[in-house]
Amino acid sequence: MATPIGTPSGAETKRAAFDAHRRSGGINRQQLRVMKALASCREGALTRQQLSARIPMPLTSVCGRVRELLDTGHLELGEQERRKDGPARSRVQLTNAGYDALELMLEAQEES
Repeated sequence: MATPIGTPSGAETKRAAFDAHRRSGGINRQQLRVMKALASCREGALTRQQLSARIPMPLTSVCGRVRELLDTGHLELGEQERRKDGPARSRVQLTNAGYDALELMLEAQEES
């Protein structure tokens, strides 16, 4: 049986759900791991590569979660890390809104 014209594909449905989640401002587990790592580091800001090593999480996943958290205002760009062997790397850090959201998430976890 043929699929009716105009029916979204599985990929389109997944993408729409992902976009709706991003717009909702909800924080997922991977984003929470990134936020916890930043909150617990002495430096206050880390590069995506440093986050990937600390969590541990693949760099591509870290980059995606950092982008989402930047877009929602939970993270902001910090100082650049200068390197002799390559281009500078941007550090990211929690914003006040990020600290507030993290605190709420941790409280909710304790209550459940």
